[in-house]
Amino acid sequence: MENRSMFVGLDVHKETIDVSIAEGQRDGEVRHYGVIASDLEPLDKVVRALRAPDRQLHFVYEAGPCGFGMYRHLTKRGEACVVVSPSMIPKRSGDRVKTDRRDSQMLARLHRAGELRAIYVPDDTDEAMRDLVRAREDAVVVGTQAKYRLKAFLLRQGARRSIPVGRVSDAAASRRRAIPMCDACSRKPRGRIKGFRGSDASMRTGKKGCRRACVTSRGRPNSG
Repeated sequence: MENRSMFVGLDVHKETIDVSIAEGQRDGEVRHYGVIASDLEPLDKVVRALRAPDRQLHFVYEAGPCGFGMYRHLTKRGEACVVVSPSMIPKRSGDRVKTDRRDSQMLARLHRAGELRAIYVPDDTDEAMRDLVRAREDAVVVGTQAKYRLKAFLLRQGARRSIPVGRVSDAAASRRRAIPMCDACSRKPRGRIKGFRGSDASMRTGKKGCRRACVTSRGRPNSG
């Protein structure tokens, strides 16, 4: 018996998933199946309801903040699933109405027509590396902002000379303490310096973590 194909478009959000299905024939019906909770258990119920001995399911959804857990879950169960980039989905020039239902139907229809290109889905190790690199980048941004805020505060207090705000020597710390300030202002740099040191420590920890992860998963890191 020849297997029939059914294409399932999923418009995934934090709380809900809109599900639409397209029959395998080119002129087959494309219809909205329903809305389910954004969880794996309701998704399994949909899979069980659509599965048939002579039917092959093909799932598709857009990459987004919800990650790739749904892709890994479906493929682990033996279902065909692809993840596509929102920027690479063909769109009609005059189609400006955007709803969750229309998006899921569009995904199912385009997947049936073969007009969607799947993106690379990282494995658990690659995704952990990405999260570590993003965390370090966030720490760098926070540390830079804290440094500029502290330098601006010292400048407003009359510190015209360049005064380090990171890990400093005793002499630099003495120059920083010698800045004349009122009692109220003298309490502010402590919190700002503490915040900067915290972000600086996060940057150093993130860098060490990246290097250890590179050694563990990819061999020796590149120099630099």
